Amino acid sequence: MTDPFGAPATQGSSRTGCLIAAVLGAILIGTVVGGTVLAGVLLLRAGVPAGSAAQPLVVEYEDLPVDHQRGTIDYPQGPPVGGPHNATWLTCGVYDAPVPNELMVHSLEHGTLWLTYRPGLSQAQIDTLADLAGPAGVVSPYPGQDGDVVATVWGRQLHVSHADHPALTDFVARYGDGHTAPEPWANCFGGVSPAEGWLLVGRASA
Repeated sequence: MTDPFGAPATQGSSRTGCLIAAVLGAILIGTVVGGTVLAGVLLLRAGVPAGSAAQPLVVEYEDLPVDHQRGTIDYPQGPPVGGPHNATWLTCGVYDAPVPNELMVHSLEHGTLWLTYRPGLSQAQIDTLADLAGPAGVVSPYPGQDGDVVATVWGRQLHVSHADHPALTDFVARYGDGHTAPEPWANCFGGVSPAEGWLLVGRASA
């Protein structure tokens, strides 16, 4: 038998071709399966089943500065995840108005969980956030944030579409103890109110 180009095809060359095809097929299958497994692992890390329509992931920020600064501070994220902050921290609570970033970041340094929401979220959803945050957390509206609900601890942040999202529950379980913060043994108790905080940063409100 001859090949299409007129060269005789030997039994050895046929076997070689089959072997090469088998190896290439195995590599291709391994790549696809490996990629699928990796994607599944990343999704499960966020507490979301693989194949789900909404697949939020926790964003990590490292090497955030911890220095104290006076006045207004511009943060690259909204809500901020850490960085320079006021020397006074915000006390724990559920608030119906925005709180000063500069004091809230100090509370994050103390290991506080901060759950924020877009204004207009239903009271039932806000109550769910309050339950998730607990007495040692902070819940407040944050106009202009991406996502209806954002969960923040020092150096970690998650954006989700609603307060009942399983990824949010997973985030609170995984990071709510404050272990990513520089001072996880502290907390937000004993801080000042938002009204006092706005005066400290030199603004009347957000």
